[in-house]
Amino acid sequence: MFQHSSATNSCSFCGKERDKVQRLIAGPAGVCICDECIDLHRKAIEREWQAVQQRGETLNPDRKMITTCNSCGVTSPASHNYCFNCGQKLGQEP
Repeated sequence: MFQHSSATNSCSFCGKERDKVQRLIAGPAGVCICDECIDLHRKAIEREWQAVQQRGETLNPDRKMITTCNSCGVTSPASHNYCFNCGQKLGQEP
């Protein structure tokens, strides 16, 4: 099971300290991401997705960008094998 580390006090992406963001989510190997970076990246993915659709391109259906946790319903990047929210292994029933 995924475990949070209390030793990590800043976002690995933007460098903001824990007390400067609403939420800091711990990932594997001490990597953390703040709620602001998650929102920023989510918006970038949405813009990319819309641009592809406007160009009339077809996306490879085997390349999932986002997957939904069966346990809590939160979406996570498909490249990860665990849910950022609850730590459940993605693709498994709760």
